[in-house]
Amino acid sequence: MPRIGLGGYRVCDVGAGVAAAFRRWHARWHGSGRPAGRVAVPLNGWDPIGIYDAATDYPPDEYDCVIAPLLGRLADGGNAAQISEYLWWELTDHFGLDPAVRDTDGFANKLVAWYAHHDRSQ
Repeated sequence: MPRIGLGGYRVCDVGAGVAAAFRRWHARWHGSGRPAGRVAVPLNGWDPIGIYDAATDYPPDEYDCVIAPLLGRLADGGNAAQISEYLWWELTDHFGLDPAVRDTDGFANKLVAWYAHHDRSQ
């Protein structure tokens, strides 16, 4: 299984399709002056687990394993429904949380808008 990492973020095992999409996204954004890890900002702001402290930026890496899959889906044109579906699965399967009480659909909409803004401003 391919493994990818993002700057100082830990390496995650991902499927070949996600790894390829991530490489395309990273190649597009690498020279843009934007830190690739910026997707962590909206993830930490959403903080579905409820442990992130913005004042200390701790823990900065709690959601690293969803960064590459999300970026791959966004780079491939994923819409809010597709992003929400992935997040529902991830929250349930990986984090053991109930996505219904975490505003998963609302966050998916915000993430798609965030990506579209940054993708356009490139």
